[in-house]
Amino acid sequence: MDLAKFFQPNGRLRRTHYFAASVVINILMRVAEVTEDLFLILASLVLLWPMLMLSIQRAHDMGKDKTLPIVAFALAFFGGVMVEFGSSGIGGLMVLPGVVIGLWILFGKPTAGPNEYGPDPRVPQDHSELTYND
Repeated sequence: MDLAKFFQPNGRLRRTHYFAASVVINILMRVAEVTEDLFLILASLVLLWPMLMLSIQRAHDMGKDKTLPIVAFALAFFGGVMVEFGSSGIGGLMVLPGVVIGLWILFGKPTAGPNEYGPDPRVPQDHSELTYND
């Protein structure tokens, strides 16, 4: 996977690539939380940007715009902050829609073929690597 995909909201992303990147990013964020080191906690906040960009690309793969991933991140982030500072009832309710949207982004059916956000990522674009046996 091209590393530029982690920092820009353009194009489409396969479910498998989204899942793999999500697992790695979430593990890094959890390690930072467990260590309680301020630098690592700030680094985990920086990891939210690539996660948001990948979520937007995954929504693009389903033919959707960036609105739902941004809403999901906002709800999950502010709900998590509220839970952290003692308002677990309202904070927990804010996190729930973010989780539901996140699961939809992960498991939603992609658009077959090209759409307005780019070519189908499941179809190889570079045919120079293909070889044919006689």
